[in-house]
Amino acid sequence: MTSIAWEHPGSLIPRLVAELLAADVGSLLDIGGGGETVGYGAWPAGIRLHALDKFDHGPKPGVTVGDGCDAAAIFGAKSFEVVMMCEVIEHLEKADGFRLLDAAEAVARRLVIGTTPHGFQVQDPALHPEAPWANNPYQKHLSGWSIPDFESRGYMVICNGGPTAAPLVFYKVIA
Repeated sequence: MTSIAWEHPGSLIPRLVAELLAADVGSLLDIGGGGETVGYGAWPAGIRLHALDKFDHGPKPGVTVGDGCDAAAIFGAKSFEVVMMCEVIEHLEKADGFRLLDAAEAVARRLVIGTTPHGFQVQDPALHPEAPWANNPYQKHLSGWSIPDFESRGYMVICNGGPTAAPLVFYKVIA
């Protein structure tokens, strides 16, 4: 586990992908990114960005409506170089979160990377009817994640902002 000074995921994730892979990335699947892909505008020109989201945000090019746990059935094994899931896994029950990691690893050829709050944090659309995401029933947090949850599966973990309650960045380079 590593700690860094807080950095916005929109700049942190594209930078980490570039550093970890040390080469151009041709394709990226953003699971849960149907609203807008994290780092939009920071990815290199020419990268094929595609989003898979359970919530239908309305017709958008490059977005497929579907469950992230079904990513391999939808797209096929090893169909994207990078699979990203930022602030997604906490919206699933723990067992489904582990299934999501399995699906992401099945679809990724080179890297799985994501972010999540450290521990459980309450978020429920019913409690925040004024929030821009209140019409999305999938926005409710159903689980909390800790460093050992990811390290036990071979992921590296970065605490984005410090070692305690900072958001977690988790990644696994696929061999």
